[in-house]
Amino acid sequence: PIYTLAVVTFMYAYRHGSRYLYLWFAILWHGFTVELVSYWIEAIDNFWHAQSTFVLFGRREPMQIVLVYPSYLFIAAIVTERMGLSGESCLGTGIFSD
Repeated sequence: PIYTLAVVTFMYAYRHGSRYLYLWFAILWHGFTVELVSYWIEAIDNFWHAQSTFVLFGRREPMQIVLVYPSYLFIAAIVTERMGLSGESCLGTGIFSD
C-alpha cells in the first residue's frame, strides 16, 4: 500500500504544478537524509529493517521506508494548507504526522 500511496501523492503533485512537485521531492530528500544520517551516527545505528523487493544502501534500507515520508508528510502538508492554517502550522505537520 505504501508504494501506491507514494504514486498517488506524486500524481497529485505532478497534476497541481511545480510548487507541489518541489514539496514532494523535498520531502523525499528529507526521507533519504533522515535514514542515511541514522546509519552514520553510531548512537542511533542500532536497527535493521526487513528485506523487501527494492532495497537501498547496502541492503539496509527498504524502499518503502523512504517512501513513507512523501506519502504521509505530503498529505499532512496539503491537508494543513487546505484547512487554511498558518505557515507555522504547516511547519509542524511533520512532527504530528509520524
